[in-house]
Amino acid sequence: MQRSDYSHTLCKKKFKAVKASSQEVKNHLLFIKNLQTLLNYV
Repeated sequence: MQRSDYSHTLCKKKFKAVKASSQEVKNHLLFIKNLQTLLNYV
């Protein structure tokens, strides 16, 4: 019982990490997009 609980928590942590990194990538892409837009105005 405890072992499966542990692996479940591990899965949850992994999922959270993946979610966070994908969010970072999205923010990064958004930043690049905004940067290009700014450069187009200059």
